[in-house]
Amino acid sequence: MQQDDLKAILETEKALHAALLKTERAQCEAKVTRAEAEKQILLTKLEYERRIAERNAEELNLLRKEVERLRTSRTC
Repeated sequence: MQQDDLKAILETEKALHAALLKTERAQCEAKVTRAEAEKQILLTKLEYERRIAERNAEELNLLRKEVERLRTSRTC
């Protein structure tokens, strides 16, 4: 009877260990999924900011040209 009890305990420990590993793996996979989603959000924000910076640079260039045009039109 004692040997049967030890075998049952061992099997229970194995099952618990397997369940723990499965849980830990699921948690790691969830972290990876979240990190990938956060990465995509950051890439999207970065692209948005890049477009704004590009647009601002274009507007700045147009303003500089306008200032230069106004300066040259004054002297004429």
